Amino acid sequence: MSTEIEGKDIDDMLDDIPKDAEPDEAPEPPYEFELWLSTDGKHSVHVKADSAEGKRKALIVATETYDYIISRYGTKQAQAVKEYSKNGDNKEVNPETCPHTTTKFTQSHTDKNPGRWFKSCVECKKFLGWQS
Repeated sequence: MSTEIEGKDIDDMLDDIPKDAEPDEAPEPPYEFELWLSTDGKHSVHVKADSAEGKRKALIVATETYDYIISRYGTKQAQAVKEYSKNGDNKEVNPETCPHTTTKFTQSHTDKNPGRWFKSCVECKKFLGWQS
């Protein structure tokens, strides 16, 4: 897990900021930065810059910050998989109770319907119909 942004350790960067510094005494970065941490795992990093140099730096900082947050707190998908695994239901999914939230289209290779596309559930493998 990387805790670095632009080659500097995050903890060291925080230690470099004087505890009693006034907001206008802190150096102004060439970009605006927002970090939204969410309880449901949908974290967001927003950056805005006017100059090309600011945009390059903002992109680097945003990407590294997001990667750090995801490695530390995870994503909504990772939390769902972890919760699903805790329940012990991950052995086999019952097609009757499956919500069919993840679906895919597959091409049929049967003699009866060669080349025809159909929709199925990724979790329970249930056939959900032919593509019209």
